[in-house]
Amino acid sequence: MIPDKYLDILEKRHRKFFDVYRNHRIGDMILDLYTEFHVKNERFFFIDVLDVYEAHEYRFVKSFASLELQDIEGFTEWMKGVIENLVKPDTTHMCTTLTGVIIAENGIDPKVEKYINRYKYTRYFNFGIKGWCDIRLIGVDGVSDRVVANKKGREVIKDFEPVLPPPG
Repeated sequence: MIPDKYLDILEKRHRKFFDVYRNHRIGDMILDLYTEFHVKNERFFFIDVLDVYEAHEYRFVKSFASLELQDIEGFTEWMKGVIENLVKPDTTHMCTTLTGVIIAENGIDPKVEKYINRYKYTRYFNFGIKGWCDIRLIGVDGVSDRVVANKKGREVIKDFEPVLPPPG
């Protein structure tokens, strides 16, 4: 799989519902693809607002020529640090989901795959009164076109499966 073609596929898939940015810098990290989605739901009774809540989703895509365990550990630590800048918990904030997608151009090592499968991170704000933040972690194997994910990442794994050309 060629990373640029895969990034074009991802950009096309996300363009309908997400704001999509290529080669976007957040802090000290330059991402190959960055997407964000925001939704605000309100319920009314005549003219009074009964309740309001917001949900946000951010997706970070980064490719590595050779992916080592320390690379993915650094990426997940970076994602935890980004929470402070992106998540603004208040009484209307329900949840924010960060999805980290790592493209391993030369394949995913078994240790890295094990790390991805077992990764879990949830942070509650004010005991959940001001919402929470989850991290999804997805790895894309550039050699075999396999996609691996943690439990939360499996919810959206189809969004990141490479499209294979039809046989023949």
